[in-house]
Amino acid sequence: MKILFFYCGEGLGHTARAIAAGKALEKEHEVIYASYGNAREFGISSGLNVEEVPSEISLVGKRGQFDLSKSILTTISKSSKNPAGILKYYALIKKHNPDLVLSDSFFLPASIAKSKGIPTWMIIQLNQTNIDRFFAQHHQPMVRIAGKVIKQMNLNTLKQMDKILIPDFSPPFTIGKHSASVHPSIYEKIEFLGPLIRKQAHEMNTRRKRKTVYCAIGGFGYRAILLDKIIAASKELPNYKFNVVTYGPDAKVPPHGSNVKTYKQVVDNLPMINESSLVIAGSGHATAMDALCLGKPILSAPDAYHCEQEENADGVQRIGGGYRIDYKTSVATLKELIEELSTSKEYEKKLAMIQRIAQKNDGRKELVRLVKELEESKK
Repeated sequence: MKILFFYCGEGLGHTARAIAAGKALEKEHEVIYASYGNAREFGISSGLNVEEVPSEISLVGKRGQFDLSKSILTTISKSSKNPAGILKYYALIKKHNPDLVLSDSFFLPASIAKSKGIPTWMIIQLNQTNIDRFFAQHHQPMVRIAGKVIKQMNLNTLKQMDKILIPDFSPPFTIGKHSASVHPSIYEKIEFLGPLIRKQAHEMNTRRKRKTVYCAIGGFGYRAILLDKIIAASKELPNYKFNVVTYGPDAKVPPHGSNVKTYKQVVDNLPMINESSLVIAGSGHATAMDALCLGKPILSAPDAYHCEQEENADGVQRIGGGYRIDYKTSVATLKELIEELSTSKEYEKKLAMIQRIAQKNDGRKELVRLVKELEESKK
């Protein structure tokens, strides 16, 4: 079968899932990918054939906070400057004429594909079914109105989908379950895939090392504030080893000691996560899945007022996978949490159980099974 895979370019979590899903599917099917920006470049560097398409949204933040009104204005501004951008989705679908379209949180091309009668599956986090949380309490009336419009548009797209696939643990371990709002019209379409991570622990040669920390906060803009504190904590933990990835535009690396090794960007970070005893990262869903599936506790730092990230961090803490921190967490608290989570036998036992669940519910295998089922039905 020929599969066209659109994945959202905001952050790298969608890209990581596309790599995991695509590499599994490529063994039996032809897969073409489509994205934009840094996510597209990351996909290409990971060996994917990624066509360039316009973005449908632009997310903006400042000083550790998600700026919703500016994100809306930026999205509108970019769309108005390139009104013909939508035609690229049509052209790409026509060019490849796929048997199946997969879309990771990329709504517009998914809707276009379905309008052409192509089987279309949407991959989204469960808490993305409650998109109006972003808008409901905003102080600007126009933003709240925009929220209602966007909510309805997203629901209309999800209603069209043949399947809505959740790349997460099934209940009760679902990370985003508490903020989910599943409309009755899409309930029957939802299926839990299980985590979509690129490699499980048994597929790697690296092994857990005591007192080793993997940090992927990033050294750019508002996130540099927290990275500075983590570097300060590392100086008080000379017997620890820190692997720090400072990805992002204009990322800056603060001065650090001999126990810290920095990387501008890592194409495959899973071996590094697998050898760690603790992960410190933002609260993207994909990073949480990577760490949990590899049995690693997490210190999750969501962007303020980014309710999806906040829910991911709360979900990790709820199932016993780590703690939620933020940009105001002190150096002393960070040091204490690093020591606690990286050496705790209680956390090690909890995460070993979660890791066993992940191995039994491998999202890659389930997706391959579903595609095979579709292929057989076509025959």
